[in-house]
Amino acid sequence: GVHQFKALLCAASKKYHSSSANVEDIAQFIYTGGTTGTPKGAMHTHRNVMTNVLQCREHMGGLIKEPVISLGVAPFFHSYGLTACMHITLLSFGGTIVLLPRFTPKEVMAVIQKKKVTLFAGVNRMFQMMADMPDRHRVVTPSLSLCVSGAGPLDLSVKEKFERRTRSLIIEGYGLTEASPVVSVTLPTEAKNGSVGRPLPQTEVCIVHVDTGVAMGKNEEGEIIVRGPQVMRGYYGKPEETAAMIKDSWLYTGDIGKIDDEGFIYITDRKKDMYTRNGENIFPAQVDAYFLASPIVKKCATIGVPDRKLEHMTVLFVVMCDGHTEQELKSYATAIPNKNLLPDKIHSISDAQFSEWEDPLGKLQRRKAREYYKNLKK
Repeated sequence: GVHQFKALLCAASKKYHSSSANVEDIAQFIYTGGTTGTPKGAMHTHRNVMTNVLQCREHMGGLIKEPVISLGVAPFFHSYGLTACMHITLLSFGGTIVLLPRFTPKEVMAVIQKKKVTLFAGVNRMFQMMADMPDRHRVVTPSLSLCVSGAGPLDLSVKEKFERRTRSLIIEGYGLTEASPVVSVTLPTEAKNGSVGRPLPQTEVCIVHVDTGVAMGKNEEGEIIVRGPQVMRGYYGKPEETAAMIKDSWLYTGDIGKIDDEGFIYITDRKKDMYTRNGENIFPAQVDAYFLASPIVKKCATIGVPDRKLEHMTVLFVVMCDGHTEQELKSYATAIPNKNLLPDKIHSISDAQFSEWEDPLGKLQRRKAREYYKNLKK
C-alpha cells in the first residue's frame, strides 16, 4: 500500500506528455461562496490554473526575483494562497516554499529573516499586525523584495505603515475563485489610491448596469464582469448556478465597481450585499468606510434588514476603540453626508464576536452578521 512519490510523478508526466493529454481536463475543485451562501465547487482546468500563473508572472515582470523563496502561511485550500504562493513558486526555477501552520507576527518576521524569504502573499490583517509590532519584536527583513495582498481590500494606511517600517513593497491583487483567481494587480509604477490595478494580460473587464446588464461608461458604477482564459469551467454539478454566473463567456463577479479613463479598476462593494432604502441602492461598504475613517471605530459591519416602511433598515455593528463612548459614535453618525446611509440601529459588539464573522483570511462574512441579528430579535 506504499507508493513512491517520484514514481507517481513519473507516471503522471508520461500521461500528460502523451497524445491523450488534454489541458481542458479538470485540475482542481475549489469551494467558494461561503460568504454569501452554500459553497459551490469551482472547476478549474489545467489551462485555467497555468494561464493565470503565467498572466501574473508576465504582469508583475521583474518584481518577482528568482529563485523565489515564498512564505506559505495563507491557506492552500483557498484559491488565493494556492496561486499567489504555491503555484507561482512552483513555476520558479529552484523555488522554495517555507510552510507555517498558522500566522503569528513574531514568528513570521523571524522566519522571513532566517529563511531569507523573498515573496510573501498575505492579507490586510496580517500586514496590519506586522506593522503594529513593537520595535523590540520587529526584525530587519532585507531579503523580502515583494509582498502581495489579496482576498480582500488593502487599507492605504496599513500599506504605508508596513512599507515604512519594513522597507518592503506591497502590491494588491483583485480576483475571485471563479477566475482562478487573479483578475488584476497593482504595480508600483502605476499605483492609484483605491484602485486594484489594471487587468492581467489577455483579461477583459467591463462594467454593466446591476439590473439591466447594459454596459456602463467610464467612471460609472456597476457590476464587474470578466472574460479571459482563467475563467473557470463552471460549478461542479450545478448547471443552473453556472449559467447564472457565466453568460456568453463573461463571468459575472457580483462585485460592484468602476473603471476610470486609464483602465484602472475600483471595487466598491458586493452585489449580493446590496439593499435598497427609500428607493436608493445602498452598498454596506459605503457605510463601513465612513465609520472606519473615524478614530472611534476599530471594526464595523453593516447589513440591510427588511422593513415595511423603508424597504430595508441599516443596522451597524461596531467594535469601539478604547477610550471612546457610544455617544461620540452617535454624534459622528449624524454627520454622514448621505442621510440614506445613516444607520437606523447601532449595536456595540466585542472584538471576539466580530472575529467569529471572519473567514480564515480575515474577510468579513456578512451573512453571519445577519444570522446574529436574527438571533438578537428572538
